[in-house]
Amino acid sequence: MVPRLPRPICHPPQTELPIEPIRADSVVFLQIENAILHLEFQTRYDVDLPLRMLDYSVRLYRKYRLPIVQGVVLLCEPSADTVIETAFEVGETLHHYRVVKLWEESPGNFLQEPTLLPLATLTCTEDPEQLLAQVAQAITAVENRAQRLNILACGKVLGGLRFKERLLDRWLKEDVVQESVIYQRWVREGAAKGKLEGKLEGKLEAVPALRARGFAEEEITVILGLTLEQIQSVRSDT
Repeated sequence: MVPRLPRPICHPPQTELPIEPIRADSVVFLQIENAILHLEFQTRYDVDLPLRMLDYSVRLYRKYRLPIVQGVVLLCEPSADTVIETAFEVGETLHHYRVVKLWEESPGNFLQEPTLLPLATLTCTEDPEQLLAQVAQAITAVENRAQRLNILACGKVLGGLRFKERLLDRWLKEDVVQESVIYQRWVREGAAKGKLEGKLEGKLEAVPALRARGFAEEEITVILGLTLEQIQSVRSDT
């Protein structure tokens, strides 16, 4: 006798697709262009990033019904064999987004905008000391002390992804910035007298004072915009 098997219990089909909450790093509204800018900052490249970018885009569009402009800012260079995707593609679905690789970007534009100065520490360079000196000098132009210190702190945090602490401490520290701010005041005062700004002899007059404050000759070349030969031509007892 063949045993009777229990009849299967039929459940209604699952029609609900649960959506787990996700949090985007930065969502900025572009009011003028009537669009949404979504920026994703990544220290390490994630192979699931393309799918996440599509997910972000769909969710944002569902909520706001506005065009979505997406960008991924990669802070650290991955291994040489890493393939960095700029789109998600499966079947007939194709979703593009932009990718910024900081290690390939020229530091020029970043040095011109105070809010981008911390990111400048991760831009393209063959001379880390020169890059950090440029960042430190740009920070000195920020007149508001609270903003200047915030930028300095952020610069050290992001710079730590790339440089050793010793190198960061040499260039990105408050006393260096404060001393450089003093020099900026000299420039402003000298400009009023027609001595410093834009004139070689005025800049050369500032060399001994900067030496007395402990600046190395290489640092003085960055601060004053002079060559090393010009700096060395000035005697310390001038």
